[in-house]
Amino acid sequence: MSALEALLLGAIQGATEFLPVSSSGHLVLMANWLNADLRGLAFEVVVHLGTLLSIIVIFRKDLTLLIGNALKEGELGEIGAIAVATVPAALIGLIFKSHIESVFSTISLVGWCLIVTGVILGSTRWVGKSPSREITLALALLIGIAQTAALLPGISRSGITIAAALWLGISARNAGQFSFLIAIPALIGSGLLTLPDILAMGGSEVSARVLTMAFISAFAIGLGALKILLGLLESGRLYLFSGYCIVVGVIAASGILA
Repeated sequence: MSALEALLLGAIQGATEFLPVSSSGHLVLMANWLNADLRGLAFEVVVHLGTLLSIIVIFRKDLTLLIGNALKEGELGEIGAIAVATVPAALIGLIFKSHIESVFSTISLVGWCLIVTGVILGSTRWVGKSPSREITLALALLIGIAQTAALLPGISRSGITIAAALWLGISARNAGQFSFLIAIPALIGSGLLTLPDILAMGGSEVSARVLTMAFISAFAIGLGALKILLGLLESGRLYLFSGYCIVVGVIAASGILA
């Protein structure tokens, strides 16, 4: 993989991690088009860590408040909900790691998963405007279960968790914030899980430089994309991304990009 390809793939990751169109699916499709080697999950984890940093930067005040309340007042409400929502994906990721990694080269599967993402996003158009519910541990668990589907490339993590939260009666603003907060432990966990893969790539200067450029690209583009999506969520138009996912999914599933 060249430095230019790393910059491009990192930018794609940064843009699509927050927009509900599946960053993993786009990485697989673009890497296939460029004939670039992602070396299993290692490259994807590195660019995910770039977008993780952008989440921490954007939500630094919320995170400081959460941690401060937990340390000073013992309030574990939202932190507890985040932990509960993280458990399902963590368990599935640990148990089926090798199986999940094997499907990252299956373009047709990415296509079908993008179509599913499009249908899920489209369904949010009919979400009611009832008063927003608080995120309880039970609701957090349901959102966490939905998040497990995003282990497959083509299923948008932000899309499916925000959609699940909206259907559970949570406001768009709180749904978006909770979706990105639960991404923090999920991304940290995936990074730790695939650390041996990253180390196995070797310490060559080229590999280190490529990974660093991809990380910086994902972080910088991710900052802008996250701000854009938070603004769009306020308008309640998550379903507008549905058509794009379905069209790209049909193209990928048809074998045109193979």
